[in-house]
Amino acid sequence: MTLPIVLGLITMANVESNNWLMNATERAKLRRLEQEKAKRITEKGTRSIKLGKVVKTALRGLSVLRIIIASVTPGSIALYWVTSATFGLIQTYVMDWMDIRRKRLLTMPVPVSDQHNEGHRVKQQHQPARKRS
Repeated sequence: MTLPIVLGLITMANVESNNWLMNATERAKLRRLEQEKAKRITEKGTRSIKLGKVVKTALRGLSVLRIIIASVTPGSIALYWVTSATFGLIQTYVMDWMDIRRKRLLTMPVPVSDQHNEGHRVKQQHQPARKRS
């Protein structure tokens, strides 16, 4: 009975892992964007279905359902599902880490002194080599 519960916890962790690597600034920006979107929707007076919330709720329900299904399957299948879910969680973590790292590097401002040095290095690289006589 341990494997099905572990499977459900790992599956739930995979569903909830999208905000683990965000810093406070990124969370505030995401919250602000959601508030602006909600404000636009209320101004228009229309209803909209938030697909992300529907999918996340469905995946939470499926992770609970997965516990029930894994409890009636043979232990080897449950073990396979646990290892598969663990590798999936690790893959999600690594991919999110790489994506957030890339985004932070792209949005990081370059100091003025580094810009000057970078331009100087580029000029040196493109100058033809001088011949010695």
